[in-house]
Amino acid sequence: MTVWAEKPHDTGSAVWGCNTCERGAWCSDHTTALLEARTHARTHNERTVTIIRAHHGPTANKTRDKTIRKLHTAGHTIRQIAATVGLSNAGVIKALRRIKANAS
Repeated sequence: MTVWAEKPHDTGSAVWGCNTCERGAWCSDHTTALLEARTHARTHNERTVTIIRAHHGPTANKTRDKTIRKLHTAGHTIRQIAATVGLSNAGVIKALRRIKANAS
């Protein structure tokens, strides 16, 4: 599995990514994410894109959220944070959004 696209439970935004070159992006919907992933897969001479069913995201964990907040404040990238705390990139982004929402 090199190039993948997330299929969300609802009609909300989706994400695609590439494990080979570590690229990816958020898209407005699953169709756009799949199109972007297929276009990117062609750069690697691949024809298939793996569809990943989205889960509802990580459950709130105050210790992990505190670690994510500290690493993000220190200037670490999303990928570095994900590797440190053991989440996917999308999971870290969702956690950062939750942290920001709770702070407001």
